[in-house]
Amino acid sequence: MKNLSDYLKASLCTTAFSTALLAPIGAQANDNSVVVRGTGMSVAKAIEQIEKSTDYTFFYKESDLSSISSNDIDLNGNIYEVLAAMFDGNGIDYVVKGNEIILRRTPEEKSNASMQQAGEQITVNGVVTDNMGPVIGATVAVKDNASLGTITDLDGRFSLSVPKGSTLVISFIGFTTQEVKVTGTSVRVKLVEDSKTLDEVVVVGFGTQKKANLTGSLTTVDMEELTANRPLSTVSDALQGAVPGLVVSSGGNAAGTSKSFQLRGAYSIGIQNSDGSYGNTVAPLVLIDNVEGSMDFLNPEDIETITVLKDAASTAIYGARAAGGVILITTKRPKGETKFTLNYNNN
Repeated sequence: MKNLSDYLKASLCTTAFSTALLAPIGAQANDNSVVVRGTGMSVAKAIEQIEKSTDYTFFYKESDLSSISSNDIDLNGNIYEVLAAMFDGNGIDYVVKGNEIILRRTPEEKSNASMQQAGEQITVNGVVTDNMGPVIGATVAVKDNASLGTITDLDGRFSLSVPKGSTLVISFIGFTTQEVKVTGTSVRVKLVEDSKTLDEVVVVGFGTQKKANLTGSLTTVDMEELTANRPLSTVSDALQGAVPGLVVSSGGNAAGTSKSFQLRGAYSIGIQNSDGSYGNTVAPLVLIDNVEGSMDFLNPEDIETITVLKDAASTAIYGARAAGGVILITTKRPKGETKFTLNYNNN
């Protein structure tokens, strides 16, 4: 075998193999006898013996022949008979082109059934419901392929073309995400309420209420999560960007300058003046542990949660002063039970 690199062999092999397929193999037949003999001989040694005793040159990748074990070889015949005895049944294809012989591993062919199944697409029709009826706008997507997805219509129905054997992921806000294996062309899914979300307790005015029973618009900020992700020097910095619809404005660049707050965006309708025009909007009411105060004097580390009431429902509790919304700040309190030890000696 000529001293060529594997890369050069592979390149020549590909070119010569493609060209050889265009010509009849019989046209290159050589009837000269080829003799190969040896005990415990590897394929590489057999090829080397053929190259020394004939004018043939082999091109191949050593890795393609590594799986063929050494054997006792005693062959005598033309080149085609010798090649057939050496490589037939060993997963190696060979092509003889003049004095050049190209060897390569036989490509693994997939069965027609498996190829058809891998590319087979089916249309799945389904309906998504809950305890109350159809779920509108639920997301239906193929697992590990979010580009294949859709949403349910007004009747909770959907239609989606997916690969056969896929898994559908159905999700909707307030419900537990479900996965369904596609075994047919129709699917029916009943979503279950996510109890963790609905049982969350929030502060509303002078009490607490389950989030599932709340009709007003509010946002709860967990200070522990905020302080863990970014450094905070004031409570105003904590609320900035953490509450949707809350605009935090600075009154100046001087250190310690108080900041103003405005709920529902910068285009909220303000107080009506005597001439009919509208002036500044109403600032939200700030309550610290249900007592009106200023958050400028609070340490962010002393706050447990902040609840922001955004709509007119807060006026039913706090009156007209809550027309601009309410910011409820709950500070940290000792947890657990109070324990003490009493020692008494009576002489």
